[in-house]
Amino acid sequence: MTRRYLAVLHRDGPGGTVGVTVPDLPGCFSAGDDPADALDQAAEAAALWIEDAIASGEPVPAPSVCIEADGGQVGIVEADVEAPRAGAAADRRSAVGG
Repeated sequence: MTRRYLAVLHRDGPGGTVGVTVPDLPGCFSAGDDPADALDQAAEAAALWIEDAIASGEPVPAPSVCIEADGGQVGIVEADVEAPRAGAAADRRSAVGG
């Protein structure tokens, strides 16, 4: 089973490594040379965190829908782009005021 957890990335100074925390999994953090590497490392850290929780009989938190970050909220939006529906372009133009 795959779960999607929100991650918060932060750069440790100009040109520094990219740190990442997974707020839903207390104490779960990692780092990488760039954002993609940091997220790869965080995915491994999250998997290990969850494996340890299960082995210890601890509950595994459900992923949050959104989190507080920098005075706002961050969430994930999933879009199905496999099959465009009829009239979708016109719908998009009217939604953005075009």
